[in-house]
Amino acid sequence: YGTKTLEQVRALTCEHAKELILNQHAKGLVVACNTATSAAVRILREQYPDVPIVGIEPAVKPAMLFMENPRVLVMATPMTIREEKLKKLMDRYRHLGEIIPLPCPGLMNFVERGDLYGDDVRQYLEELLYSYSHGEIDAVVLGCTHYPFVRKMIQEVLGDRVRVFDGGNGTAREMKRRLAEKGLLTDSTAAGIVDFQNSLTGQSHEDKIQLCKALFDKNSPQMPQKVRFLPKKWQKCPSCERIIKVQFYCPFCGQRVRERHYEWINDKLTFGPTDGWGVNT
Repeated sequence: YGTKTLEQVRALTCEHAKELILNQHAKGLVVACNTATSAAVRILREQYPDVPIVGIEPAVKPAMLFMENPRVLVMATPMTIREEKLKKLMDRYRHLGEIIPLPCPGLMNFVERGDLYGDDVRQYLEELLYSYSHGEIDAVVLGCTHYPFVRKMIQEVLGDRVRVFDGGNGTAREMKRRLAEKGLLTDSTAAGIVDFQNSLTGQSHEDKIQLCKALFDKNSPQMPQKVRFLPKKWQKCPSCERIIKVQFYCPFCGQRVRERHYEWINDKLTFGPTDGWGVNT
């Protein structure tokens, strides 16, 4: 959503919320996307006043309060950075220290194709965070719900002294509080179920569902720890025209350069090559 227009994000979010609330009878809704929250959460609360609806916002407050006069980097999608909602949030705490907004075009794409540990995502982050990886900042806020999946890599690039914050736990606590207010918390002691849904169709739908399950379930096979791209040649990105190593997404602008696919074989998530330019795991 972070690279779509405001109108696109608003329409998609409202369409999906309608399906979940009216057709699937959800008793509460978490809009677990900063971009979608900024674009549509107010409208959704007006449309469904009896349903607890919780948005998410970057964890700027705890990042600004964990020490005196911190220098905090806020990583977010380009659209979230542009949104008035984030600007107001940063202005609210700017007197406590320095806040640096950093748009991260294309970072979410690595997560959405399961590339959490590869050389390409490391190169992208090293380029993106180069100016802040030498003791220049005290904390970083992960301002997109995709980014915690590459938290380990971000921590490695920035160093152990940098504190990393994300808003996931606070969002879960807020939803629990709102459900309790309306008497909607379950009294069942049995384990619940998790249902993954995707608006895509065909093979893309199945691929995304399996990827979501792998990211969610700690007991599922993990993503490959090391990914090596072959052959090591150079090419020009068709979008930003920078010279980059052969890979699937440009680390500078996020443009898709080549295709990649992954599939489940014997309950293991396996990445496969595409027309000879794939990856070895």
